[in-house]
Amino acid sequence: MNIHLNKIINAQIIIFVLILVILSWGQMARWDLLQQIAMSDRYSLLGSLYPDVDLAIPTGASPYFPGVTVIALMVKNIVPNNLLIHSMHLIAVLVVLSFFMVQRRIAYSISKDVNIDNYYIGVIIFTLIFCRHFLLYAVEFKPDTIAFLLGSLGIIIAKADNNASIKVTPYVLGACLTGCALIFKQQYIAFLVGMIIYSLVSKNSKFQIFTALSIMFSFLILYIFYKQENFLFWTVTYFSD
Repeated sequence: MNIHLNKIINAQIIIFVLILVILSWGQMARWDLLQQIAMSDRYSLLGSLYPDVDLAIPTGASPYFPGVTVIALMVKNIVPNNLLIHSMHLIAVLVVLSFFMVQRRIAYSISKDVNIDNYYIGVIIFTLIFCRHFLLYAVEFKPDTIAFLLGSLGIIIAKADNNASIKVTPYVLGACLTGCALIFKQQYIAFLVGMIIYSLVSKNSKFQIFTALSIMFSFLILYIFYKQENFLFWTVTYFSD
């Protein structure tokens, strides 16, 4: 029975991935990803992520934090330039799939009585009907999804919200993932604020320490970004307009 169920789930995942790939490769010429790739090109050529603020026609600067740019810089060392955009879109598909896998894991941890055998079919139908715009944004590598994926995954890895004793390595790794997810987008700060509120309400000392550690990693990311020339202008001043 379990073997049969696994085959059904695997078939659902394959269908889901094919749909995501089709949607993603239909979103190639989108600014979300192309601006980040342009920043990676500038860094490779000039050693800086952002253009000068006084240029008459500044180009190739994303208003989002440069996490996707960092991924593009790593991918450039693996694939030819003519395959870079396609490769980034495939990574976006993996991110979206992983995001929904984590949500499935969270749903099962909340209640093991919930039937999630047809989870991926349900996700396909629900997102295409009710959340189509989110899905299209996600598969073009708009960075919200990967930020929330890493934030949630970090909490799960650390087992930050249970009463078990702290295991240092997964705990610190989880806090690093949750805190450093800020590298992808400014609005991820809301996720960290939510953690702070929850840690105060729940009075769970393990989660409180985890939250404090995650925020320390976030401040480290902000400090590294702050050292980048024109970072504040392009991600705060320009974005606020």
